[in-house]
Amino acid sequence: MLQNILNNIDDRVLAFDTNLKLIAINRNMYDDYLTAFGVKLVPGVSVLEKTPEPIFSMWNERYQRVLKGEFIDINEEFGIVGVPIHSSIRLSPLIVNNSIIGGTLHSRDTSLQRLAEQKNKENEQHLYAQINNTQESLWSVDTDCRILTINQVFQNDFNTVFGHKLIKGDCVLDYLKGDLRAEWKERYDLAFSGQKFTKTDKFEFDNFLLHAEVSFNPIVVNGEVVGATGFTRDITENVLKQQELEKALEKAKESDYLKSAFIANISHEIRSPLNSVLGFAELAFDDDYDHSKKEKFRKNMLMSGSHLLDVINGIIDISLIESGQMEVHSEPFEINQLLQNCVVQIQAAQKSTDPEIVFKNAPAHIILSDKKHVKQILLNLLTNANKFTLKGQITVSSSIENKRIIISVQDTGVGIPKNIGDRLFDRFYRTKESIELTAGTGLGLSISKALVEKLGGEIWYESEVGVGTTFNFSLPLK
Repeated sequence: MLQNILNNIDDRVLAFDTNLKLIAINRNMYDDYLTAFGVKLVPGVSVLEKTPEPIFSMWNERYQRVLKGEFIDINEEFGIVGVPIHSSIRLSPLIVNNSIIGGTLHSRDTSLQRLAEQKNKENEQHLYAQINNTQESLWSVDTDCRILTINQVFQNDFNTVFGHKLIKGDCVLDYLKGDLRAEWKERYDLAFSGQKFTKTDKFEFDNFLLHAEVSFNPIVVNGEVVGATGFTRDITENVLKQQELEKALEKAKESDYLKSAFIANISHEIRSPLNSVLGFAELAFDDDYDHSKKEKFRKNMLMSGSHLLDVINGIIDISLIESGQMEVHSEPFEINQLLQNCVVQIQAAQKSTDPEIVFKNAPAHIILSDKKHVKQILLNLLTNANKFTLKGQITVSSSIENKRIIISVQDTGVGIPKNIGDRLFDRFYRTKESIELTAGTGLGLSISKALVEKLGGEIWYESEVGVGTTFNFSLPLK
């Protein structure tokens, strides 16, 4: 009966006495021993019968330890007819009435289990290789938010942002503070409840900016949520491009508005002087007016014609600049003399002595540049200052800094709101104050900026509403 039971066991079993003589053996062990050593193990035969060295010494030592009462667990690989067999072996003392009368050997073939474990390990290695080869962040946590798996991208990103290099077993929440910890705990709890979802985040630390799209998925085993996976995609470039597109769209809308405003302004700027010229020309031929009035009509015609010419020249200039056809003809000239001449020209055009225009005399400086363009820039700045300074003073000055000449036009006018910024130099742009106070095309400062840059310089301004504005531009001395 006992032998039948032993023979029906898939494992290998034998028992031996204190002299290492076989007491009992099942069919599987018998067959394996016969195949391996050519010995028919039967009761009374040594369990080490015909066992070659070094196997004999190794197993004799093990059996002796068992006979002293030791339990031994072994995992070994055997080769039977060239076929490797992985076995899990348990050696136990055979005890009767508290006395050791021998020992038992119980061997289980774990080859299939070993192959499965090896396959799982290989699959796991392949999975980790794939995870680490991706450019996105991947990680998983158990329901205590402890790291199960993590790839190098997430490890590096987390270290960059939060100053800790996560490893398996770390609680990811331990390194988050305050509201951020509470927010991420809520996310993990949502994933642990079985929900899949995606969030967008913005991380900004010192000079580091990261826009990320974070996806969460529950890990479900046998119908139970045992954790969650996280997948983070860096969308910084996409977000920045989207922001640029939105800015460009806004700028395009503004440009359309400015063009429409420009067309309306330019229509007015051209029609008004043209109507004036035609109107006064008609009156000049009317015999009902005496000579003095006709002389006044002719002066008005000249003024209107000059204004019309300025408008047309502005349009031509901006067209030449935009098409790259604006030419530069450099020549040496004394800059302060040019400044003084421009001041005198604007003073002559003034209808009153307010504002007072002052030129701060300075030592003569010869520069090499396009005299015509420099004069055009100066007249544009002085004309603007004169338009927006109802009383007070306009001061023109020059100075030398770092082998460049700095020219300044300072006024005590209405000033420019701080939120305007560099938009002031955009084509057709006019502030609310400029629209209310005076006519214009919105091209003067745009042309001035383009000319300054064409001459190798820079232009900028400082302003305070109600106090005044200072426009500066620099030019190389040579």
